Amino acid sequence: MNKKVVITGSFLDEITADIPCQNWGEKEWDQDFAAMKKAGIERVFLIRAGFNRRLAYPSRVIPQKRAVFPVYVDLIELFLRLAEKYDMEFWPGNYVGNSATGYYYHDLDLDLRVADELWERYGSSKAFKGWYFSKEIGEDEPDAVDIFLKLAKHCKDISGGLPIMISPWVSVLHGIKRNHGGKVPEWNDTPIDFGAFRESWDRIMGCIEGAVDIVAWQDGYAPYAQVLQLYRLQKDLAVKHGMRAWINTESFDRDMPFRFPPIDWRCLRYKLECASEAGIDEAITFEFSHFMSPNSMWPSAGHLYDRYLEYINA
Repeated sequence: MNKKVVITGSFLDEITADIPCQNWGEKEWDQDFAAMKKAGIERVFLIRAGFNRRLAYPSRVIPQKRAVFPVYVDLIELFLRLAEKYDMEFWPGNYVGNSATGYYYHDLDLDLRVADELWERYGSSKAFKGWYFSKEIGEDEPDAVDIFLKLAKHCKDISGGLPIMISPWVSVLHGIKRNHGGKVPEWNDTPIDFGAFRESWDRIMGCIEGAVDIVAWQDGYAPYAQVLQLYRLQKDLAVKHGMRAWINTESFDRDMPFRFPPIDWRCLRYKLECASEAGIDEAITFEFSHFMSPNSMWPSAGHLYDRYLEYINA
């Protein structure tokens, strides 16, 4: 019998790009970390240390190259304190600028300086256990490989070899689900080109082998009918290249006519069962606090939390 795959990690998205801010303070975040702990969450990943003008911490190096807004709360310090309190791991993400400016792949110097700053400011925390590379890639983005290699070497050198995770997406270039906010209903999905996926990721993973430790693919673009096949292929590629195969199982729904409500529990359970059948190591999610939490601005997230607790405790 296959091991039940449960969600052991969640992203933290407080510097939000396409979901609303819940305007939480320390009290609310403390309540949410407690809820995550009850649900078996062992590690949290900061989705990004900053996005365009907004920063999660009072950086000294980013304002030297980017115009930014004031920082009123050091969220990284807060999250590290709560991670220590609830015995969780914390993995910070990078700064992400506007891809239209050319920053997304081409400002390696700033990436390296931000990594240095994060380690200098927060590396002494016992909760700081790894690095998350916030720059999400698909199958056909060769510029990212060189950035990942150089940044991974640097992060490991300064931190004593802490592991690195990436969370790629299944590229829309191969014609699969393109329904941000439900613009294309799920029944109209175009099948994934698994041959092209294998060829592209075999090449990319061959290049980053030894630098990146964990690949946690986003699963929300995959039609449900192809989820199991996709997970199996991802597992095979990870084993081949000596990496750990996780999934970033999205707990929000891409198939509604607006973005983004909590996912239907039946869909999330189906994906977890497919992960188990495919031999996936672990599942993380984007993202607990908005879409699975009893404290969420979405009441249905609390119901999803209840159903999930019933499932893991059965």
